[in-house]
Formats: sequence, structure tokens, C-alpha cells
Amino acid sequence: VDAELRRLAHYVNLAPAEVSAREQALEDLEAAVGAAFGPAEEERRCVAFGSFSCLPVSCFFSDVDVTVFGIADGARDARNDRVTKQARTKKREERIKKWLHVLKIG
Repeated sequence: VDAELRRLAHYVNLAPAEVSAREQALEDLEAAVGAAFGPAEEERRCVAFGSFSCLPVSCFFSDVDVTVFGIADGARDARNDRVTKQARTKKREERIKKWLHVLKIG
């Protein structure tokens, strides 16, 4: 049974070409985000999490979970909450349009 499980694990693990393709997809996503959102005020990066971040448990049919740091604006101004809320809403709408462009949906 041990040898059979090892063969199965070898079969479902990512091949080097699959790892390279997924790493290239992350680099392409990071470049597209940079092009769409412009210069970052803070460090911007795309980071894989989930099974791809731990290759021994990543399978050929696994997706790539990604989070992007350095996009959202967390600034708040308690003195003028209404204006700040409108500005945040506008910025959020702009970010959504940019994401739709990056994902080639809009």
C-alpha cells in the first residue's frame, strides 16, 4: 500500500513545467496590477496562499489562491465622514473598474 500511495502522490504532484507556468501567471498578474493601478504608495505584491504556497500538497487540479497587497486605501477622516465616505466609494469604484480591466472583464 505504501508504494501505491507514493505513486499516486507522484502522479498528482505538479510537474516542474506546471510550477513554472503558475509562477509566471503570478508574475503576469503582478505586472498587470502595476500597470492598472500605477505606482504604489506602499509595497505592492501578489502572494500565493493555499496549496500552491506549500508545493508538496499542491496537485495538478488545484487552483492558485492569490492575495494582492498594496491596493486598498485604508485612510479615514473622522472630521468629515460624509465626504470621506463619498471619496472612499469613488476610489472603490475606480479600483473595481481597474480590476475588471486587469481581468479583461470590462
